[in-house]
Amino acid sequence: NPIVDTVKTDDGDVVFSWHAKKTIDNLISFQVYGFCLNDEGKVCLVRDKEEKRFTLPGGHVDAGETAEEALIREFQEEAQFSPEEVELLGSLEVKVVDKKSQVAAHHQQVRFVCKIHNVPDFVVGKDGWETEERIFVNAEKLPEYIDWLSYPTGKAQFSDFLKYLDR
Repeated sequence: NPIVDTVKTDDGDVVFSWHAKKTIDNLISFQVYGFCLNDEGKVCLVRDKEEKRFTLPGGHVDAGETAEEALIREFQEEAQFSPEEVELLGSLEVKVVDKKSQVAAHHQQVRFVCKIHNVPDFVVGKDGWETEERIFVNAEKLPEYIDWLSYPTGKAQFSDFLKYLDR
């Protein structure tokens, strides 16, 4: 059974459901993010210029792209490397329900786990991209960097990621 978390907004509710180790058939993959480990077991985070916070590399899935293709493209753009040994961690179903109980949006954000063995040097602003900084942090420190890991569905994702590490 999925872990469910509802966030109340002025416009209605946003219902998040974490589905471990699977994606939802026939539901658009809107965004992707990856927990990517280097050979020291640290996780890659990136920070865009104009931002104070770090995030997992990832972003929007373009038309005609699979979720995994989007992940690889986003890592190349933001972290400046291609992730290896990509595995599905699960998907975060996002359903936006307005005040009239109508579904205003319904999609999924796919989460992956991957590795990088040979980390190239990072070049600020390479190819005109917005990424200003790339760091690698110990996995247990991720909640200090990523706010959404404190929500029930975020805790479930983090727990599943830690289980991956224990394999």
